[in-house]
Amino acid sequence: ERYLHKTLLLHQEAAGFASFVSFYRVFACNYAIFIIVRFFKAFQAQPRLAIVTNTLASSLSDIGHFLVVLTLVIVSFAAAGMFLFGHRLLEFSDYSFAVNNCFMIMMGAFDFDELREEHPLMGALWFWAYFLFVSLILLNMALAIVMDVYARVSSDAADSDSMFTQAVKFVNRVWHRRDWVSYSKVLRKLAQLDESIKGLTIEKLCDAVPEMPPEQAIEFVQSGSELESAEAERGLNMTDALRMVSWTKDAVERIGNKLGILVDIIMHNRAKAKAAAPAKVAQPGGAPVVVSFTPRAQERLIKLEGRFERLETQAGEAVHEAVDSIRQMRAELAALEGAICGKAPAAKQRDPLGFAS
Repeated sequence: ERYLHKTLLLHQEAAGFASFVSFYRVFACNYAIFIIVRFFKAFQAQPRLAIVTNTLASSLSDIGHFLVVLTLVIVSFAAAGMFLFGHRLLEFSDYSFAVNNCFMIMMGAFDFDELREEHPLMGALWFWAYFLFVSLILLNMALAIVMDVYARVSSDAADSDSMFTQAVKFVNRVWHRRDWVSYSKVLRKLAQLDESIKGLTIEKLCDAVPEMPPEQAIEFVQSGSELESAEAERGLNMTDALRMVSWTKDAVERIGNKLGILVDIIMHNRAKAKAAAPAKVAQPGGAPVVVSFTPRAQERLIKLEGRFERLETQAGEAVHEAVDSIRQMRAELAALEGAICGKAPAAKQRDPLGFAS
């Protein structure tokens, strides 16, 4: 009896130790994954290393909505597969097994012959419907969503410093740490400057922070200029670029239509002014007699005709300048649209004013 009691205690301690080892393995696994996440967080300090995390963060909303659709499709096909193959195949005998098997089929791990053994026609229809819709369409849509955001994020990080350049700058800052002014102090000094001052030059920076060495001022202004240029030249994803091209083309067409209406109004007013000029009436046996208005009306007509002529001249010059600008803008838009869509430049067309574009 004492031996049995000791044996039971030994088994209990062994079971406790086995539970502790299992918990330790799970903890070590989760800790390794947590370290990877911490690495990704540290990559945010370097724009080129942060492309992956920024892409995932920017596409998280679209991916979330996409996963809702993908999940509904998978669970629906899993239910259909369980009813069709469940009484014969172990992979579809339970709903959780069916969902897991549908996911494996989506990844490319399947046995088509085994599915067709149950029902050749319905098995083939179920498989091809699921494979075409999920593996070929939905997965490519997910890839398109990610790549669309990746193109913009990588374009934003293209002009940033590389990891080695950033390391050299960091070593340079550490080397001049005793001589250079801390950036927090510089920011406090700059916050006290007048907001009406436009453009921060090296002289203005040295005047605002007198204790700053010229080398630090040069490095500070150059870094600020590079960041401003990078912010101004931020990339667009394919959707935003196509939307911008379409909006610009519509705006150019509206401008052309308005210019055409303006030309019609000017021509109509000119014809109206000429119609209001003194008329010549021919008599039966003599020379034509000029029918004139009163001197005051005649003077007003002459002034009005002069104004119309000047307006026509100015409008004609403006129209020609606008047409040239529109023609150039259309050529640039066609080149941009061709570069985005991978198409050849469109054939020449005529604009609303009748000029070749």
